[in-house]
Amino acid sequence: MKYVCLVLLSCLLLMVGCQSNEKSALDDSTLTLQTAPKEVNPKHYELVSLEKAKEVIPFTVKFPVDIPEDYKAIQEVDIQDWGKKK
Repeated sequence: MKYVCLVLLSCLLLMVGCQSNEKSALDDSTLTLQTAPKEVNPKHYELVSLEKAKEVIPFTVKFPVDIPEDYKAIQEVDIQDWGKKK
């Protein structure tokens, strides 16, 4: 009986522990698809601002802390999506 309870508890912890609150796919609802058909991979989207790109991509971006003086800030970002939508 203890073995069965231990296995059930382990399964429950595994299911709860593997859930993630982060988004898992590109949110393309606010992006404009370029002229290619939607079924073609990769999908190319019109250039967007860096702030908008941070909102739609499914991961967080870490920027370097020490930036050279001659560095030109990124103004627009090119987004391509190889993922399949469900």
